[in-house]
Amino acid sequence: MFGFKKPSITRQDSSPNTNAGTGADNRSIYSQSSSIAGSSQNLPIGEHQNHPKSAFSQFFTGSSNNKEEQDERNRRYRERKTQNDLIKDRYKQDSIKWFSLRKLSDVSKENDSLTYSPARLNSFLQFYDTYIQQNSIENMRNVINLVDFWSISAIKYLSGVDQLIRKNLVARYSNSDLREDQKLKILKIHGDYFGISWSWLLAMDNWSCDIYSLTTTPITHTNYSESKSNIGPKNHHVVHGKSLSTMPFKKNSYPLAIAYELWFQLKIDEWNPVLTDLHRVISPSGYLNMFLMDYTIINCKNELYNEFFKKLQKIVINEGMDPFPCKNILKRTKEAGFIDVKYSLISIKKGIPNRMGNLMEFIQSFFELAMFSKFARDKFSQNDLQLFKELRLQYNQDVKNGKLLDEFGDSYLMFVTAKKSSNAE
Repeated sequence: MFGFKKPSITRQDSSPNTNAGTGADNRSIYSQSSSIAGSSQNLPIGEHQNHPKSAFSQFFTGSSNNKEEQDERNRRYRERKTQNDLIKDRYKQDSIKWFSLRKLSDVSKENDSLTYSPARLNSFLQFYDTYIQQNSIENMRNVINLVDFWSISAIKYLSGVDQLIRKNLVARYSNSDLREDQKLKILKIHGDYFGISWSWLLAMDNWSCDIYSLTTTPITHTNYSESKSNIGPKNHHVVHGKSLSTMPFKKNSYPLAIAYELWFQLKIDEWNPVLTDLHRVISPSGYLNMFLMDYTIINCKNELYNEFFKKLQKIVINEGMDPFPCKNILKRTKEAGFIDVKYSLISIKKGIPNRMGNLMEFIQSFFELAMFSKFARDKFSQNDLQLFKELRLQYNQDVKNGKLLDEFGDSYLMFVTAKKSSNAE
């Protein structure tokens, strides 16, 4: 949505194995037919014809037990067919996404996010308008791929994560921790919102590293064997795990872990187990790099806009999540065992029509739309939804017209780098 044996990619059963259960059912049918034939041979001549309902006829006309078995087989078949259709659809979408991402990366430069921030912000706000009016993204897949690339590039530009990777790479080679045939191994926690795009871009921007993307999503493009050669960079590897709190890695496996979407997916009681397990798999003197946002806006004088975030916070709390992860992250990382926790808090007033202001506006608006999609769309009342749409449509229009909107407060985001002690076991 960042001495270790390369983890294998676990794939879910797909079409090549879909007949496994059916074969077992066929064998039971054959065995039942044989026993039926044997029992009919012991009947007196002609008696099986006068029998009210022979076992053989019961099998084909359907007793209650056999009907239940048939229904169960039909249900399993429908489930397999639905799952295979989902896998094929995901494979198709990821193929298109990979092609788009690769082309965009080829023509992009490091300063593109800042240079083109006004044009990208205007384009995104137009997408924002269309989304909240149509309430659907089915016909905007190509636009979404483009927006994902812009948003990831913007966060990467502000975070300096590529510089952190290069710093770790130089340090590892200088300490002779890597043989010439080895690459720096980086763990990327796969988030549900950005999906695989984050990991692909990290791999494309850092060819001298191996990026291992940990996902707990059951259906991904890796269900297709040919996808390993057709989709994604060669130095990118997908690893499936059951939970982020029990990652399928040995301790001290990665000198660097990157997690940019934990704040958007973890419940309050999951933070400590996940961070503790991240501390376990990170090698001594290694780092954890994170990006976070709170579900709020500060210094907001517009009552309606401020009220929207207050209601959003209540929904987030009801979902068992933390509406203020930035305020609690330093304490949580230290409790998990990390030391030397450093952070950067970037805050800029909304509605400032310059390059940096537009870049911050883009990131804040991007995640506001994500919050709206995940929480508000299904939990707000119809009246609240309508008020929010009207407010946001007017706000987007004013921003595109270059108006100064100083009553909407400040947006902020946070980057955290936590180190594991060199003496940690």
